[in-house]
Amino acid sequence: MDLQSQTSQNAENGGQVSVAVGNAAGSREFQKESAVLLSRGTHFENVFSREKPRVEEEKKTTKRISIFDGVITACLIALFAGLPLFFTGLTLQGLSFEKQIYFYFWILLAAVVWVSKGVVTGEMKIRKTPLDIPIALFWLAAGASLIFSVDKWHSFWGYFGDPSRGFMSITALVIAYYLVVSNFNQKRLGAILGFLIVADFVLALWTALGMMGAMTISAKLAQFVPLSPIGSLTGMGIFLGAMLPIVIVFIFNLFSEKCAYAKKIKITIATFLFTVLVLNLFVLLALYSFVSWAGVLIGVSFFLIYILAQIVRPAERWSWVPMAVFVSVLAFLIIGSNSIARVQLPVEVSPSIQLSFDIAKNSLKDNLLIGSGLATYGYDFSLYKPQYFNLNPYYNLRFFQATGIFFEALSTAGIVGTIALILLVLTFVSIGVYLLSVGKQKNKIYSLGLFSASLIVIVNAFIGKMEGSLIVLGILFASLTVATLLFESEAQDDYIALSLKASPKFALALAFVFMVVSASVVFLFIFVGKIYLADMRAGLAMRQEKITADGSVAKLAGAISWNNKESRYYTLLGQELMSLANEEALKSEQARNIGLIQDYLNNSIASVGQARDLAPKDVASLEALAQIYENSGLYVSDSLALAKESYEKALALEPHNPAYFVKIGQIEMAQASTKKTPEEAKALVGQAKDSFQKAIDKKKDLAVAHYQLALTQEALGDLDGAVKSTEQAAILERNNLNYVYNTARVHQARGNDEDNKIAEVIYKNILGRNDKEVNTLFSLGLLYEKTKRSSEAAVQYRKVLEILPQDNKDVRTKIEKMISNIGAGIENKPENLGADVAPIAPPEAVQVPADQSIDGVTAPIAPVLP
Repeated sequence: MDLQSQTSQNAENGGQVSVAVGNAAGSREFQKESAVLLSRGTHFENVFSREKPRVEEEKKTTKRISIFDGVITACLIALFAGLPLFFTGLTLQGLSFEKQIYFYFWILLAAVVWVSKGVVTGEMKIRKTPLDIPIALFWLAAGASLIFSVDKWHSFWGYFGDPSRGFMSITALVIAYYLVVSNFNQKRLGAILGFLIVADFVLALWTALGMMGAMTISAKLAQFVPLSPIGSLTGMGIFLGAMLPIVIVFIFNLFSEKCAYAKKIKITIATFLFTVLVLNLFVLLALYSFVSWAGVLIGVSFFLIYILAQIVRPAERWSWVPMAVFVSVLAFLIIGSNSIARVQLPVEVSPSIQLSFDIAKNSLKDNLLIGSGLATYGYDFSLYKPQYFNLNPYYNLRFFQATGIFFEALSTAGIVGTIALILLVLTFVSIGVYLLSVGKQKNKIYSLGLFSASLIVIVNAFIGKMEGSLIVLGILFASLTVATLLFESEAQDDYIALSLKASPKFALALAFVFMVVSASVVFLFIFVGKIYLADMRAGLAMRQEKITADGSVAKLAGAISWNNKESRYYTLLGQELMSLANEEALKSEQARNIGLIQDYLNNSIASVGQARDLAPKDVASLEALAQIYENSGLYVSDSLALAKESYEKALALEPHNPAYFVKIGQIEMAQASTKKTPEEAKALVGQAKDSFQKAIDKKKDLAVAHYQLALTQEALGDLDGAVKSTEQAAILERNNLNYVYNTARVHQARGNDEDNKIAEVIYKNILGRNDKEVNTLFSLGLLYEKTKRSSEAAVQYRKVLEILPQDNKDVRTKIEKMISNIGAGIENKPENLGADVAPIAPPEAVQVPADQSIDGVTAPIAPVLP
């Protein structure tokens, strides 16, 4: 082999060696790299193994959040659409109370879910709005009014029958406001308004059918089913009027370019919406006398102005809808009252604006800054109502809400609370007008509709009487309006973020706050639930036909065990026990249980006394206590004195109530009959006369006061005065047989020829209406005897015998003796009869009935208890 070939081979061998060495080096490098990659792969596997549960956890969290959001949406729909519809008819306090409890339930549930969502997401966002400061000021003013209230319990919870004015309700409404604005989105808005329109349709249809007499339900069910589920026909008018712009907005949106529904679906929905619109207008027309048209006209006009000015621009072919509604409202105002309704609609009364103003003005003299306390307008009304109110046919009513929330706020929350309220309302209105007027290109249709609806409610709140359900609905409308305005104006989102992701110290504190809030909500659920169950038991007691110890009384006692803060339950229990005592006292002497009567009376007095202690400024409790003492008679020592004292205390809380002066006078007359000396009796009769005269000074047309004054005048020997007073009483109440009879009797007692003629004419007129009126027959007989017509007198006495029961032997014997004396020519004088000649039931001893008939209409003399 030559050198070249060897060299070449060596070179090849060297090359092979080199390649081998290179391969060996590469193999080692590969192994190192493989080891690194393996280690990294293991790391990636660990990372992936850790990331996988985290992703799954995030999915679970997202799912939980979506559930929370769904529940919040359901709660808001239940609040907006369910509140107008909800009622049970099972409670004592009625619809406003039931709706308030309904509101509390859903707002508490929504609050729990909202807080829970914050815990899951690690933060809770509260939307900042332009109303924050006014809301805070009003809430603080309400708190100050609560602290210095004359009735702290009712200022906290709300008054009996309508708790909407209480501090608890105000706080819940503040929570509702922030719940709505902090959880707002367009999808949620559509769902809320859609269900609200369905609720509107149901209400309008329900009321229309009821008014037309087309809804037939059993009499038993009728006591649970109202004509207006809102609470009153006035409230129904406000609600239906406020819904007009909202329904129109939905029509606009349905035919806007953004709506992607198929044509058939659009036609179906449009048909439904126009049906709702027409039905609302029809019911408003039928309820013309109940509707506050100023609010409806202002709201619809505001809506139309923005459409005509093209600040808000619907599809052009539908711009005629708000014009048609506006023209319809004007036409209704021209038509006026009508008789569309086929059933008798209930009478709804409220204080006039002038009366509300006078009460507010008088109350500020004593409680200028913070008023008498939230939800205490009933106290202000009784104490500060002017005397001229006694000229009103409804003078004996007590009102617990003013006409105009402004006047009510002045009385109950004072200057401070009223200024805070006005600031809040003006801020809302100014923000609404400003945000609607700027950014014309954004076409804020929903904002315009909601703001117009809120405006209708606000106007009605300031010029009319607002029940609790409408106050809550009005605040909900305003909350949704603010949220929608901020959304459609594309205002910058600004939140207060309460985060669990902050520093551990802050996170721990916030977690503690969340726990406290959750525990508080649970407590409130139980608290509100007990109050509702208590009122259901009380309602069940009051619906029972017969009062029994183990029935209505036991149920009222059960209601008190659930809610021992409500004074009205104690008052009702006392009145029920008093009825049982009266029922037992009316039994025969052999069957009567004196010990049981005493127990009933003692428990009755104790129960109403507890009501007085719980609400010392509640005139109804004092009035009830006075009535129980007055009816206790011989079973309670010094009952008359205690009754008089209670009436005097009630008079201090209701100084212009003429009925209390009448009651005090009657008690003084009863006390006079127990005195041993004529001088003491005469002095008390004189006091009674003064009391009856004070009642007349308070109310000149109070027939019972004139009648009682006549009795005192007759007792004091002033027959001329007695004649004038009885005649005045009979003129004022011509249908009151007692007054007419006593007019004749007092004329007969005065006894001149003209008096005898007048008495005879009156007696015959009475017998022409009721020929079996035994007192009149007897008195006419005495008159005939006195005027020397003995045979005619005997005829009247025989008629008396025919009417008298056979077991009334003493009276029958007396009448037979009088007939016998006439036959023998003997004048019937006390010495010839062995007894005083007196009517069968002496009219002087007959007390005025609890109810007086005025032109055939029964109206209580004393102020009624709500």
